[in-house]
Amino acid sequence: MQNKARSTQNKEKILHSIEELTAIYTSASQQIQKLTPGHLRIMTRGKYTQYFHISQTGDSIGTYIPKSEMDFIKELAQKDYLEKICKLAQKELKQVKAFFKSYKPNELEEAYTTLKQERKELVTPIRLPDNEYAERWQAMPYTGKSFAENTPLLMTAKGERVRSKSEIIIADTLARLGIPYRYEAPLKLEISAQLKTGTTFMDQDDPKTHHRTSGSQGKKATKRLATFYPDFTCLNIRTRKEFIWEHFGMMEDSEYAKNAVEKERIYASAGYVQGVNFIATTETTDMPLNSQYVEMIAEKLLKA
Repeated sequence: MQNKARSTQNKEKILHSIEELTAIYTSASQQIQKLTPGHLRIMTRGKYTQYFHISQTGDSIGTYIPKSEMDFIKELAQKDYLEKICKLAQKELKQVKAFFKSYKPNELEEAYTTLKQERKELVTPIRLPDNEYAERWQAMPYTGKSFAENTPLLMTAKGERVRSKSEIIIADTLARLGIPYRYEAPLKLEISAQLKTGTTFMDQDDPKTHHRTSGSQGKKATKRLATFYPDFTCLNIRTRKEFIWEHFGMMEDSEYAKNAVEKERIYASAGYVQGVNFIATTETTDMPLNSQYVEMIAEKLLKA
């Protein structure tokens, strides 16, 4: 199903290119019809430039145009440019249409999917079909965070335990849209050794540290590995890119908000940037998480 979606998107892009090139050709042709026939010849001698109007076939010299008629000179130059655009648009249209006619976007994947099962088991595919890639990604084992005894029992529609009603909204939206995700899967990040351990967002530390030279003075920055548990690790099946999704649910609490900002900065320093491979949603008591907003984000970043 995902393969068909990608194929449809690619075909739509090609059709859009054909429409755009056709519009450019039509517009340029219509403009040419309104301009004076002929072409512009430009001759430069030292610091001086002269202009000539070539109006007849076989005429290689043309009629001299004084600089006082600069509007006419520009008109001829524009006409020459538009004629060149028409030729290039026609050439590109021919190429794109020929490509579209022979375009078979799923051939690489079909080289594997059309194999008999006995042969499939002997082959490592160059590119797995989207559904199989998603299934393998989803099936990768991991150990998430445990729940304390006094933690409220909150379950998603597919029977997965989470920590808040807002996380239920996110999880159920992802499941409904067919977006694979892992809940609170461990993520090891390299962070500064100066950061405090045991903060509300740093769940577990690796005692190993190492030094890295940085800066023009060759100073050594001490780094260590810390394990984080993002609320959700999501997969965009089409692009096969992973996103981490953190929901910050008590932003009216100043200490909580401070930690949330610090956590975002740590993620950014490790290469997780908002809108690129990181999603952050927030809420307060007066402004709870909106399911339509969650769906809009998921559609834009995890489905497109």
